[in-house]
Amino acid sequence: GTPAGLLLFLNECGLYGTLPWELSLLSNVISLQVRHNTLVGTVSKELSQMSKLQELVVSNNSLTGTIPTLLGQLTELEWLDFYTNMMTGTIPTELGLLTKLEYLDVDINALTGTIPTE
Repeated sequence: GTPAGLLLFLNECGLYGTLPWELSLLSNVISLQVRHNTLVGTVSKELSQMSKLQELVVSNNSLTGTIPTLLGQLTELEWLDFYTNMMTGTIPTELGLLTKLEYLDVDINALTGTIPTE
């Protein structure tokens, strides 16, 4: 049969710099985890092209910018973790489109506004 998908765990690997948009070309990845690194810059909107993604974990980095609204297109997403970064802006209402989402952590960032009811 067809493999269920790839797990890409790059936790505590000493990664630094930006999160490459080219990761979005890995169409069979179902879990992308890059926690506890030294990543900076923004979360690329191109990650929304990873249509099979079920888990996106970017916690404990130094990421900035806003949470991309296009992440609302990741309809398989169950786990979304931005814990301990420097994200700004609001939580996009588009995340309300993620009907399979079970876990969302945006604590310890510089987000403003309220949690969308959607």
